[in-house]
Amino acid sequence: ALALLWVERNRRYFITTQGSTAPAEPIVRHRWRGSPTGAERQRLTVEQPKAVENYYKVAGMIDRHNKLRQHKLRLEKTYRTKKWDMRVNHSIFAIITSNAFLLYNANRLEAKRSTPSAFFTDLADAMMSNRLNRRPLRNGTFVVVEAGRTPEPQPAPSG
Repeated sequence: ALALLWVERNRRYFITTQGSTAPAEPIVRHRWRGSPTGAERQRLTVEQPKAVENYYKVAGMIDRHNKLRQHKLRLEKTYRTKKWDMRVNHSIFAIITSNAFLLYNANRLEAKRSTPSAFFTDLADAMMSNRLNRRPLRNGTFVVVEAGRTPEPQPAPSG
């Protein structure tokens, strides 16, 4: 593990298991500086370590995941609880669900991608109807798939 302090404009603290303190590609920032003739825009080159570069490469995906989990799914806000273990369970479930959505859409063509609300609705429906180990047949019956047994058709559930 590596702990470091990097100062660009403000202090930034990093604890990471990826990267090193070896120099990486410098970044270019523009700053406005006061001068006797008025404010001038100056180009500033800032050195950064490899660990900082690695973080900022994936920071956008982290923000996207957090936005999806906290603003679209909103499990922590929807199901308020005073029990810490339930809060942890809700957070872990929200992380898993958000990861599933991102992976689902990452492996699909642009035209066939799902919206978050449609994906979460379909997932909730599949979980509530418990269709995990059942495959529907065309005639309205279901086949229960169990390890080591030959599937037998069963009537479709009512409702």
